[in-house]
Amino acid sequence: MANWYTRGAFEIGSGGTVWTTSSMRVALVTSTYTFSKAHNLANQITNEVTGGGYARATIASPTTSENDASTRVEYDATDTAFTNITGTNVNAAIILRTTGSDSTSPLIWYVDFTAQSPAAADLTLQWSSSGIAHLTN
Repeated sequence: MANWYTRGAFEIGSGGTVWTTSSMRVALVTSTYTFSKAHNLANQITNEVTGGGYARATIASPTTSENDASTRVEYDATDTAFTNITGTNVNAAIILRTTGSDSTSPLIWYVDFTAQSPAAADLTLQWSSSGIAHLTN
């Protein structure tokens, strides 16, 4: 499950970022990135994957649903694919709203996973069946 950046909680809560209609991207980072809730903008991402065909991927088909049984709101999307990338120790994804400039693009969530080292291969992030992130009541 995702960790919220403080700016992400503010963006979703204030309506500055609307999960289902805003332009959302996924950035991949290496194992040397240190998550901090205090990171606000994409220009604060360190150790992002580089080279080998890598580019930030677009979030496709984002949804928001109310799960009364679990007393939470769930944010989800279709699995995200990166094609023909090469990276060392890719072990987390950062979801952000893109504005076209890293200095104004807010960070929303940090999602860690088992480290992978693709070598000119495709990498698909299979989001959890309970969503990428949730807000619990």
